[in-house]
Amino acid sequence: MNASSAEIIDTSPSQEEKVPVFAKDQLAERLELARSAQAKWGGTSWTKRRQIFQRFRELLATRAKEVAAQITLPQRKNIAESLAAEVLPLADACRFLERRGASILSTKSLSTRDRPWWLPGVTVHERRAPWGTILVLGTWNYPLLLIGVQTLQALYAGNAVLLKPGKNSSAAAKIFTELLYEVGLEPDLLTLLDESNETAQAAIHAGVNKVVMTGSARGGEAVLSECAGELIPTTMELSGNDAVFLLPSAAPEVVAKGLAFGLTINGSATCIAPRRVFGTTDQLQKVGDLLKEKLADCPALPIEPAAYDLFCELKEEALQQGATSLLPEKTIFSSIEPTDEEQPRAYPTILKGVTPEMRVFREEYFAPLMVLVEVNSMEEALRFDEQCPYALGASLFGSLPDCSRWMAKVKAGCITVNDLIMPTADPRVAFGGWNRSGFGVTRGKEGLLEMTRPQSLILRRGKWLPHLDPPSPHQEDLLLGLLTWSHAPTWSARWQGLKQFLSAVWQEGKVRRQQSKELKQGK
Repeated sequence: MNASSAEIIDTSPSQEEKVPVFAKDQLAERLELARSAQAKWGGTSWTKRRQIFQRFRELLATRAKEVAAQITLPQRKNIAESLAAEVLPLADACRFLERRGASILSTKSLSTRDRPWWLPGVTVHERRAPWGTILVLGTWNYPLLLIGVQTLQALYAGNAVLLKPGKNSSAAAKIFTELLYEVGLEPDLLTLLDESNETAQAAIHAGVNKVVMTGSARGGEAVLSECAGELIPTTMELSGNDAVFLLPSAAPEVVAKGLAFGLTINGSATCIAPRRVFGTTDQLQKVGDLLKEKLADCPALPIEPAAYDLFCELKEEALQQGATSLLPEKTIFSSIEPTDEEQPRAYPTILKGVTPEMRVFREEYFAPLMVLVEVNSMEEALRFDEQCPYALGASLFGSLPDCSRWMAKVKAGCITVNDLIMPTADPRVAFGGWNRSGFGVTRGKEGLLEMTRPQSLILRRGKWLPHLDPPSPHQEDLLLGLLTWSHAPTWSARWQGLKQFLSAVWQEGKVRRQQSKELKQGK
């Protein structure tokens, strides 16, 4: 790293001034400034937004190593892992917005083909309006990518953002914010908050227009309870306990490589890591033998203290209920390496003989723990899978025709075939869960639309507005004839409806003509 970049990432007073961090007692003022800035930004042209985002992406690429160095997770092996897992996908997500953002969000005119004939002159346009000010609540395990994509999408859609990083994630959030300021984003459009839950709570009650959260299901419940009283809409990207389904055509070597990768990447602190693997006895035996080889030399992985406690509980509880360890005994029973209290570690742990009744099958956790579940068929695997309340992601392994047959029957928000985790970084992918894994989506086209609310614009041309006239005695026959003519199941019934409608129109015309005649005579 050269001297100039070292100065930029140094947490000196000058760095703090570049990106100030605000606490709860400063929110009222910051929110007012954000609202004022958003009112102007919402009217900014797509061209100007695209230019700012392009400059940000190019600056991100120029300072990529420096940005990756701010991601200080103990789960990361090296800078390369952060570049691959966060910096590169963030740059691609930004380019997606540059290329597709305007076309996705621009006002659309609806075809008149489906317009009822009795509404002549009516045209409908659909506009995507920004929410206003969005509170983005980040998490710690991917401290740049997740908040980065959500913030960029919110900004591109015309919103202002209050950004609260996850635990120990301020450094990544700060350099992300700094880059946006540097390329010309109005600072009042992006306010960086401190990491405290109290500040997040205060921001909700200060009057934000929407909350986008990434975190645990329990954390989601707490945020939702705060938002409910204010009727603030939310997008919740919550935890998973992802399923992997092995179809008869699955290649054991491909499956084992994928599972070993998914179990260890980011220290297994990934919401879509493989947790529950469904297969026949023979399949699990072959895959298990390969996993033993691939994980034999894997070092103990860092785990967050709270996650470590749950890991121990789930593992020991499953063993007491009849599960057994796939890996050597020393790995499962001596999984903790002596370290300081703040950062426990554990070796990858794989349990077999697990059933849906066990808590390890149904709980969310961030630890290198995976279970093998024996089934006799895909139908049985799907029945078992439904007993888990989480449905964030899932993976199927097998031939494409086999996987295509079953994909629609898997209940999860994001499904990958013959791979896991990495394909979800595709900027086109809308990512979100079902059930206790949350609702709404981030990323992709749908994630961008989520940062807006639909507004229907209805234009009326012409002077024929019969619904504004006083009711007439023939109105019932006219409406019944119109309904029958337009929607009756047979042509003969429709013909009768047309005649009833025309007769009512004729009678209505007679009444109007008589009223006009009487009016003239009265004059």
